[in-house]
Amino acid sequence: MLETYKATLHGDKIKWEADAPKISKKENSIAVYVTIIDKASITNSPNGEKMAKVLKKLAAKGGISSIENASEWQREQRQERDFVGREKQ
Repeated sequence: MLETYKATLHGDKIKWEADAPKISKKENSIAVYVTIIDKASITNSPNGEKMAKVLKKLAAKGGISSIENASEWQREQRQERDFVGREKQ
């Protein structure tokens, strides 16, 4: 079973709070998994700006209602992407 300890990540350093994992003198380090629990500390999602531009472009065209044939539009969108093993010849 994995043990859980509370800590704060500062750049590339972990500062343990209260209890800390026991590291023997023979080892300099231990393997850890880090889970981000404070979403407010994550800033500037790289996809946010891109998503905003796409939504503005869609709104300028009249939104989703401007798509006359949704099935045809979807097929056109799928043709633009390359899929592994299904490249055009």
